[in-house]
Amino acid sequence: MASVMEELEIKEPTPSLAPSQYESPLYTKKWRIILAVLIGVTLIGVCILGFYLSVKAREGDRIAAKITAFNATTAPPPRTSKVRWRHDESICLSLSNDTCPDFALHPLLVIAVDGLRPDFLNDSITPAMNYLARCGVSAKSLVPVYPTTTFPNMYSIATGLYPESHGIIGNEMYDAKTNRTFNAMDRDYYDPVWWKGDPIWNTVAKQGKKAAIYSWAGSDVFIEQRYPVYWKKYRANETFDIRIRQVSDWFMLPKQERPHLVMVYFEQPMLTIQEFGPDSKEARNALERVDRALDSLMITLHRQKLAHCINILLVSDHGAAPASCTSSFYLETFITDIEEKARVFTGAVGRLRVLTGGDAAEKEILKSLGCKNSKVRALPKKLLPRRYHYTNNANIENVILDTKPDTRVVTNSQNYCKNGEHGFNNLEPSMQATFIGFGPDLKVNYTTHSFRNVELYNFMCELIHITPAENNGTSGSLDHLLRQVPHVAPSDVLQKLLPEVVKALPEKISQNNKVEGETGETGATEKPCKCFLDKTQEVTPTESIPNNSSDASSSNETINVSSTESTPTSSPSSSKVNKSQAELSHLLNTHVPWNSPGFSTPDDIKGELKVLLHSSYVIGLHETLNLGVWVSFTVNSQTISLTEKEKPHIPEEIEIKPEDVRIVDEKPPPCWEADLRLDRLPEDQCQRMLSTEAYLANNITLIQLFPEEMETDELLISEGHLLSNLAPVKIGYKVGAHAAMVNAIRFWASTMGVLNIVHGPVFDYDLDGHQDPVAHTLNTVKPLVPSDYFFVVTLCTNTSTTSCSGDPQDVLSFVFPNTEIHDNCLMNDTEYLQYHLTTVRDVELLTGLRFFRSKYVRDSLTYRTWQHIHIWPLPLRENTAGQKLGQRVGKAEGS
Repeated sequence: MASVMEELEIKEPTPSLAPSQYESPLYTKKWRIILAVLIGVTLIGVCILGFYLSVKAREGDRIAAKITAFNATTAPPPRTSKVRWRHDESICLSLSNDTCPDFALHPLLVIAVDGLRPDFLNDSITPAMNYLARCGVSAKSLVPVYPTTTFPNMYSIATGLYPESHGIIGNEMYDAKTNRTFNAMDRDYYDPVWWKGDPIWNTVAKQGKKAAIYSWAGSDVFIEQRYPVYWKKYRANETFDIRIRQVSDWFMLPKQERPHLVMVYFEQPMLTIQEFGPDSKEARNALERVDRALDSLMITLHRQKLAHCINILLVSDHGAAPASCTSSFYLETFITDIEEKARVFTGAVGRLRVLTGGDAAEKEILKSLGCKNSKVRALPKKLLPRRYHYTNNANIENVILDTKPDTRVVTNSQNYCKNGEHGFNNLEPSMQATFIGFGPDLKVNYTTHSFRNVELYNFMCELIHITPAENNGTSGSLDHLLRQVPHVAPSDVLQKLLPEVVKALPEKISQNNKVEGETGETGATEKPCKCFLDKTQEVTPTESIPNNSSDASSSNETINVSSTESTPTSSPSSSKVNKSQAELSHLLNTHVPWNSPGFSTPDDIKGELKVLLHSSYVIGLHETLNLGVWVSFTVNSQTISLTEKEKPHIPEEIEIKPEDVRIVDEKPPPCWEADLRLDRLPEDQCQRMLSTEAYLANNITLIQLFPEEMETDELLISEGHLLSNLAPVKIGYKVGAHAAMVNAIRFWASTMGVLNIVHGPVFDYDLDGHQDPVAHTLNTVKPLVPSDYFFVVTLCTNTSTTSCSGDPQDVLSFVFPNTEIHDNCLMNDTEYLQYHLTTVRDVELLTGLRFFRSKYVRDSLTYRTWQHIHIWPLPLRENTAGQKLGQRVGKAEGS
């Protein structure tokens, strides 16, 4: 039987058609075949295109699948039923006296919630988390490591190491030596070569205990030939119920099999935030489901009478910020062929590795991208904030684009965007993470200051009674969160401080280093500068003045001190030229209220630290280094008013235009003088400390370590410009950070109360975050110029007096690069100081100093590890003029 198609094909043409319109059956069949082939080819093309698009959109599909799986989670019973563990908000379960079955040691549960900001918590959405905080300990924020992305932070929590140390410097990275790329979606992720340090599950296993880890970054990698005893790989389709059930099952194991440490990770609410934004209804729903999962877990543990027996730490890896496609920073706006010149990693942090050209190519890229937009800082990694600890790793690219929230570095080929983002500056409020602790070993209803997440590793080790591996945290820094503080105080990680000798300032010391006056052409007596040597001037030994150690007539009253006590000694002439012992003690108590910061070195350098007293400050100097290592001084509003410089009077009718203003340095270069209190002969001081040709050739300016702006003219003449007070600085630092800090100190002292400031040089040219050995510095850094300068500014408790006493009220620490470039473009002073805010502990590691020595070691740890999120208020000033963001950010509006 002929088919219908065959019948149609042999059907005669309609008789009404004209003969010329007839088509033969063969002709009709041929075109139908051609049409079918075309349709088939088109369908194949559509399939290929669809497959290609599906591959390109695999990340979006993966996220959508995760969200679908998450939404399919069966929610626990309503909160109003069976929530027995927190049914009475006035009673804290953590205070229960009930016994714990077979628990010789309280186990530790660590819960990580991706993207949980502290300000997301509220009783209507997160009642379970809020209960843990009220009945436990919490921090104002947990400061993430930089970059504030998931894998670096999750592994930093597990190891106590910064990304530069543990190796996971981003969610993606490239190893130039092996030509391999790390990506969480690739097989290379599982290669242990990327993962450095000792994650806590390995630390636990090495000491005979057990860990159970669910989906934590690195736990599924064979690090040091180990896996955790129990571990579960991350699977996007696993519901919260499955995870909660597994965690509770681990705690129900027999005593011999039960883990001492359990860690579990939840990818929400961040996964939803990336799709819908942090302020969306969907994000709130996602967070509420995480809280319900926590409720479900606690209900199960409570039924088994375990909820009050387990120490629980709830943490997050970072916060979340709104984002949009309209705020992308396109690199091609400035460098059209950027991806042909450099390997580019896009995102909240842009990283560029030049393909050819080396340093010159990097400088050209930085020149093209630098100071172009106020939301993107293009910097060599050596100028990044020391707080980032993001330099000492070969896999970190040399060119870094550090962006502000709602900005993303993209290229034409890598231009995807999201509605929620992370990765930015780790002091950004939106990037702050959450810390909550609850359990039998933790305090109740206690809130502490913000601290860095690298401090958690030591704390977790303390809770489960194991010895931590070497890490970047500070031992004992979180002991104040414990109900029972360990009996043994943490040891000081610094090497032994050098012995100290205190020396007062002889009267009229500034006249000792002048040669006899000469009569100039005008008839006036001129006193040329004797000490400042150059190639046309030499000082012979016959002109020397004996130093105080060999000449009784010029000897000083000295106080040989250890780190805790001093013993006065005096020469026969000391009563004539030196201050009384009471006055010396008053100077020390005023300007170094919590004892001298001391000085230690990583190499075995002998000698003493000279503590040199001045009327307005105290200097600590080590003669092997030839520089003051710190200056300490205390100021208040009265001090500031005494040093206010009189401004010239300009009649109101005269208009001064900005283009008419010129900065004129009316002062001649200072005449530096040898300090007779030092052991070196004056000639030796001048020859070793001053080298005008070398300084001028490197564009180095010599200023006082003690800020000249804080000194009265009278004291500057009588006590200033001693070589012991010398600070070599580069022009970028001098006009940028140094000027901004002096202005800030003057404002804070005038408006907030009494301040103590410790300021000094940093030598860390290898960028490892630690003080360089002194011998190495002297052999390699010529002329002797610090890599950075630090300020530690402490607000004293007694704001109504002129000196500090009691405990510090607040403390801010800064480390600024001593740079020749003006690196604070498009930033006002507040933003720039905020950018380089750090901790006292960072300063200690960079300098070998030890702050707050007179305080009990546990109390001092609080001040030393305190990471402020904001600096103190400063006067509002307009930002430096810069381009506004366009739709394709990087192109200025109107350009």
